[in-house]
Amino acid sequence: MSEYYQENYDDNNYQAPKKNNDNAVFMALLAFLLIAFILGGILVGGSYFLYKYGDGDKPKNNTVARILNKRIERISPSNVSEYKGNVEFRTNGSWAQLNVNKNFEEDASFKTSENSYVTIQMHNDNQVKVYSSSECSVKYPELDDLKEKVAKQIIKLTNGEITAVSSITGKGLLNIEVSDITIVALSGLFKVIYNEKEDKGEVVVKNGLVEVKENGSTSKPIKLSGFYKVTFEKGRLSSPVQASVILYNWR
Repeated sequence: MSEYYQENYDDNNYQAPKKNNDNAVFMALLAFLLIAFILGGILVGGSYFLYKYGDGDKPKNNTVARILNKRIERISPSNVSEYKGNVEFRTNGSWAQLNVNKNFEEDASFKTSENSYVTIQMHNDNQVKVYSSSECSVKYPELDDLKEKVAKQIIKLTNGEITAVSSITGKGLLNIEVSDITIVALSGLFKVIYNEKEDKGEVVVKNGLVEVKENGSTSKPIKLSGFYKVTFEKGRLSSPVQASVILYNWR
């Protein structure tokens, strides 16, 4: 009787760890299947969301690239709409002769010779005309990452004369930097003239409204409306005065 009891006891002790191991393996497999099911559901749901609210007819392999492309599509590339005479342009390399109207999807600089000009159409129908013996750079539009729209587009006037047009849809987007001055175009037609050697110039408004401010200054921007102008020298603004706009070339 004691021998029989001892034999059964040994068998039970042998089988107990085996059952525990089997249970552990089963629970691990069940947990793995559950995690796989949850991840599969997330992937399917995410794919459906991208298809429904994204570009359903385009591949979704690179969501980040798709979003960036979507942003780029909202930006109108700058383009040369008209030019005359000897005009040079530069993007990343050296200066080259402009011999055809073309688009620019990057920063571009322009330089005109005597009796030459170039007209550049920018984002949201803003426009600038660069007159003879002038040089300026047209920057690629800057994006507001939070609102996912264009925040501003900067033109840097190095020397010479430009006439700018601010469209209704492009209100406040066109910023012109010259010397240590920034002009924000709110509407209308205006002109900026700058002598680089003497570091002085003027801003003249034919119609509409612009804001002119000294960079780094805590003072309020000067608001200029039609038939008014302001001069500047070495980055310092004078007080606005009335302007005889008929004395300037607006064509």
